Parts: sequence; structure tokens; C-alpha cells
Amino acid sequence: MPPGKYGMQEEWEKEDQQITMDFLLPTGIFLKFPVSRNDTIKSIKKMVWKNARSEALYSALGDPDGYVFTCINHTAEREELEEESRRLSDVRPFMCVLKLVAREGDRVEKLTNTQISQLIGKGRQSPLPIRSAARLTVELQTF
Repeated sequence: MPPGKYGMQEEWEKEDQQITMDFLLPTGIFLKFPVSRNDTIKSIKKMVWKNARSEALYSALGDPDGYVFTCINHTAEREELEEESRRLSDVRPFMCVLKLVAREGDRVEKLTNTQISQLIGKGRQSPLPIRSAARLTVELQTF
């Protein structure tokens, strides 16, 4: 990307099928190679593992299923790319960077929440804090 150019919004309108992406691995390794806009997250992950084989600390990575890509999406939110059947052009990351992180939490629940958010067209947001009935009563009385 040329200096002073932020975001990838113009990249998604171009006819060019290849985008050079940066990949940050949990081992501290940085990879950079071109991928197709139509590649799925799963196929991109396979390419990352293939390219990482020749790098230091490859053996520290472990099983690919233990990791998930994260990115900053076009709505400026951090998004875990749990659904690996999505294409890169569907994800539309804000910058040409995908970060690989270890999976945490219940994968099935996260995947379901991601699919529901996509269906209703809602960006991923943090849930509102749950308050107990006693705490709510105290808050209402002080109001």
C-alpha cells in the first residue's frame, strides 16, 4: 500500500483478483504473500501453514484447527473469523492484515453468534453487562 493510503475500501472495487496480505502468527513470525479475493478463510489458513513451514518456530504452531484469524473489519470492529467458509471478499478487512490467534471459549457458540450477526446484518458487538435484580433495584432507588 502506498504511504498515506489507509484502508482497503478501493481494493474491493478493483477487478484485480490478487491482494497481497500480511499475516501475523502467534510465534511472532510475519508472513506476506498474495491471495485471491475469492479464497476462503480455510484455504488461506492452509496457505499460511504451507508458507510457515520454512520459518523459525514452525513446530511451535501446533494444529491449524486450534487457531482462528482476527482482523479489523470495515466497520472498525475486531472480528474473529470463526466461519472459515467465508471468502476474503465477504470479510472485507479494513487493512491487508490477518492475525492468527489461539482459539478461546466455546467454538460452537461463537460460530452460531457470528452466523446470526451476519444474517441480521449486525456488526459484532460486545454484549451488554448482565445486572442482578438486587443491583437493578438499588440503581433505580438511587435514581
